[in-house]
Amino acid sequence: MIIENSKTAINIRLRAFLATLIVVALIVIIFTTRILINPVWGLNKTHWSFIIIGIFVLFLIVNYFRDFHYIYFSDSGDKIIFRFYSMQIFSGKKHSIEMYKKDFVKFETNSFLFRLKDYLVLYQKMQKGIAKYPPISITALSKQDKIKLQNQLSRYITKQQ
Repeated sequence: MIIENSKTAINIRLRAFLATLIVVALIVIIFTTRILINPVWGLNKTHWSFIIIGIFVLFLIVNYFRDFHYIYFSDSGDKIIFRFYSMQIFSGKKHSIEMYKKDFVKFETNSFLFRLKDYLVLYQKMQKGIAKYPPISITALSKQDKIKLQNQLSRYITKQQ
């Protein structure tokens, strides 16, 4: 089974791009036209600009803390493969986790910030014990894909000896 969220990743990037275009367009309209020549609700052009920029910055902060990742999962063959990278602006690192199904021990899912962030932690059997991988953000996966992923991983859990 293959699970990947490329469509969601594209939609997240498009939303950020469109939000930027809208903010820039609104600021340009406010300062180049006579729309807000008189204060509205006691707020002038500068106040409205700061409000718009504040809402935009809040949008960026929320997306930053949600920590969206592009995820590719495959369990074809005798390996479990995870490929993922952060969709934040300046994080270009791409990661890959590959392990044999027989070495997969267990997984955990964790949620933070009122379920705004979901993480997956994988455990693998090694010669010296159990290795715990760093958390993988699965926030950008749909609810159905998260359930499918958990069901697939549950099939490969091995008993510790």
